[in-house]
This record gives sequence, structure tokens and C-alpha cells, in this order.
Amino acid sequence: MLNTLNTAAEQARDALANLAAGKLDFKIDSLMRYASNSKLSKEAAVLVLFGVLDDEPSASADFDGCPECVGENLDVLLLVRADTLRSHAGQPAFPGGKIDPEDYELARQQRVPVGRIAALREAVEETGLDPAGVEILGSCRPCRLP
Repeated sequence: MLNTLNTAAEQARDALANLAAGKLDFKIDSLMRYASNSKLSKEAAVLVLFGVLDDEPSASADFDGCPECVGENLDVLLLVRADTLRSHAGQPAFPGGKIDPEDYELARQQRVPVGRIAALREAVEETGLDPAGVEILGSCRPCRLP
């Protein structure tokens, strides 16, 4: 069973590395026309955390159309935002949040994108995630979303 998990984890890591390296064609520009230019918008970052939690294949997805893109044992972490929050209450979300001022200095010191620092910090705060177990595969370019 352990070999199955390791193989699935390796396949998932390879597929996600291809996505992060831009080897899969993904266009976000169609979403950009709805983006807000509001002065109230803030810089934020999310962590899209993939992993293999068990050896059970996904029961809800059809992988026949693109079996080389994502392994069937790949899991993704989503949270449900509290009903008491002012924005996006009760909605599913990736862990993440606002970029804090101290994130910029840490990003400069580590020579990585500030979103990477903020996303990992927020995920640790929100989930108790051990950052030592996270392998960052890449970062998406910054964009405003509605």
C-alpha cells in the first residue's frame, strides 16, 4: 500500500510541476475582464495544497479525458469560511489571506515572491500545517480577481 501512495504522490508532484512550469495551457485572461480595480481591494495570496492523503481514488472526477494531467489519488485542501465573516462567508476557499507588511521583508530575504510567503503563513495559521512538509512547485502571476 505504501508503494501505491508513493507512486501516486510522485505522479501528482510531476503533473503539478508541469502546470507550475507552464507546460500545460491555462489562460486566466478570460477571468481578468471581471476583475475589480477598487481601491478597497487588497493584496492576498492562497496556497493550493495538493497531496495524497490515502490510497482511495477520487469518486467524483472523470479522468478519462486527461489522465496525464492529474493523478486520480490526488487530494486538494479546501476550507469552508466561517459564516460570521464579512466577505465570502460560508464559501469554500483555499487557505490564504491578506499579504502582511512583514511578508515583504521575508520575501526579499528569501528571494521568493511575496505571495509564496503570505500563502504559506496563512495556511499555517488557518490549518496548523507543518511548513516543513510543503514543497512549493511554483507561483502563479499576481492578478486581480472579482
